[in-house]
Amino acid sequence: MTSLLQKINDLNVRVDNIDTTGNTSSSETAETLGEQVFYAVSSVDVLIGNVITYLSTFNSTPKTNTDLYSFTNNNTINIIKSGFYKINFNCNFHNIGFNERTTIRTSVMLNGISNITSGGQASAYLRNNTNGPRGTTTGALFYDLTAGDYIQLQNNINKGADTGFDTNFNSDYEFTEGSSIMITRMDINAVTADGTFLQGKLIAGDNITITGDVISATGGGGGTTDTTALQAQIDTNTTDISGIQINKQNTLIAGDNITITGDTISASGGGGGSSVHFLCSLNINFTSLLVGNYARFPNIVFQNPTTTTMIDINNGHGYTIQEDGLYHIGYSITALDKGGTVEIGILYIRNGVENIISRSGIAVALTEDRSTIWQLQTGDIVCIKYILGNAGYLTLYGSTSNDNLKTNMYGYKIG
Repeated sequence: MTSLLQKINDLNVRVDNIDTTGNTSSSETAETLGEQVFYAVSSVDVLIGNVITYLSTFNSTPKTNTDLYSFTNNNTINIIKSGFYKINFNCNFHNIGFNERTTIRTSVMLNGISNITSGGQASAYLRNNTNGPRGTTTGALFYDLTAGDYIQLQNNINKGADTGFDTNFNSDYEFTEGSSIMITRMDINAVTADGTFLQGKLIAGDNITITGDVISATGGGGGTTDTTALQAQIDTNTTDISGIQINKQNTLIAGDNITITGDTISASGGGGGSSVHFLCSLNINFTSLLVGNYARFPNIVFQNPTTTTMIDINNGHGYTIQEDGLYHIGYSITALDKGGTVEIGILYIRNGVENIISRSGIAVALTEDRSTIWQLQTGDIVCIKYILGNAGYLTLYGSTSNDNLKTNMYGYKIG
């Protein structure tokens, strides 16, 4: 899947190396997309009270950049720097008191205005408070934002046969742990397609002409040197001069991202992100996944470092984390639509204990994509689990080649 490969490649994209005058700065250090991220998560269940509109709240911010974002009231992300931004969200809901079907809608609010176009909203279907009581809304949107803009997630509900998304939650629902929002600044003007730097626009100064992409010197200075006095000094101080010549550094030639002015050498680029990543897949045509079992990913498409293999565990597979850090972990499944509802979770095993970090309640669909961010340790085993459901076993489709992946699990370190 190209989108997953791009997530790995994005780790080395350099951004923000051009200053406000349009010139390449020699004092700034290029950043990675991992340094452009705001990430907030809810680690507790929150009761949604007697309201028609509920703003998603997040009580923890594992990662942020205070030069780009500020976070207020546990529900509002304020944009400090203009640019292109990608917004990802996962909002989990639990029906604890209403014994009929429900549809919950989540939309992105920009400056207090909700985007409820067909492409700007997500919805989840919950059956009732005993069968299929959980659901998750997910979204991924791009925005061209201006400093001072603010982002919120607005949630509304239709109960039973209601329409219009103006029904009262009436304390029948919880906003549950594992819900998250991630915002990433994507400065597309700072790099070329292959990830190299774009030079700031140059302005011709004295004795310089610029024609198209060619810069030329049209003049210069001159002068004379008193070589007689210099030669006399060399003749009378041969030993000292020889010592200086032996110890003197050769003249340096500026290479990529280097400028030399007088005796000062400066770097005008650099940086890079972590290269720790993995992508594994189901490399057979199809398989069955039973309730309580882990999904099968026997094939490692690529990884770095390359020192681990998939672990057979609970009738499926797990991947062993090779380096401590903050990881973006996710999966994509392609399944046979059998009807019913299921609950699928992302988990890690540490010291033999299973820890679920993200779970979703969904109607069985043809595809399901989900991801989260979590602090992991070396030796943790990451798995995808079919937690519960009334659809019986799931039929997951795979691919025998690496060109068109279907069911897969991936992760990459962002901090």
